[in-house]
Amino acid sequence: MNNKENWEKLFQTADEAYQRGVSYAEIENLLLEQVNDEALVYAVVKKIKAEHQKERAKSGKLFIGIACLLILAGFLVSCMNFYTNQSFVWAMYGLTTVGIALLLWGLFKIIG
Repeated sequence: MNNKENWEKLFQTADEAYQRGVSYAEIENLLLEQVNDEALVYAVVKKIKAEHQKERAKSGKLFIGIACLLILAGFLVSCMNFYTNQSFVWAMYGLTTVGIALLLWGLFKIIG
């Protein structure tokens, strides 16, 4: 097998193991059992980590976007209802609290 075939086979094995919930250290050991090239194994594990972080960043950005919309909606509803003598507490506290929670969750997903 040449290096490209090894890379594809190891990457597929590592991806399947990651989808099953196997830790990175165990994935590394699993790949080292299959091939003796440590540099290739470390490159595959690094690529798997990068792919995982990319997925988390994408979902984190989605959470942050939704959070910003909720916070903005809470602000606008509070501003509109302030002069109408209607209760705006649900918007001021409810939407803002949910928005901030989603914002923090999105940041957590991005940072890791």
